Amino acid sequence: MNNNLNSISSGLTNEQQQQMAVANMAVAFDYLNFLLENPNALEEIPDSATVIIPTEDTWVNEQNNQIVAQVQKSGGTVYYVQKLVNAA
Repeated sequence: MNNNLNSISSGLTNEQQQQMAVANMAVAFDYLNFLLENPNALEEIPDSATVIIPTEDTWVNEQNNQIVAQVQKSGGTVYYVQKLVNAA
C-alpha cells in the first residue's frame, strides 16, 4: 500500500497532501472508535485489506479512489466502509 500512496501523492502539493491526511485521519479515528465499541465488525475486514472510509471531502474521496485503483491493480484487497457511524 505504501508504494501506491507514494505514487498518488507524488503529484500533489504539500497543501493537498495535508488536506488528504486531515480528512482521512478524522474518519479513521471515528471508525476506530466504532470498532472499539463494535469489535465483531473487525471480522468483516479481510486480512491485509486497504480500508477506505468515505470522507465529507469530495476531492479527497476522488484521490482515495485513485489509491483503490492502484491497490487493485497490484492485486491488493480493498474493504469499503459503506457508511461511517460515529461512535459518539
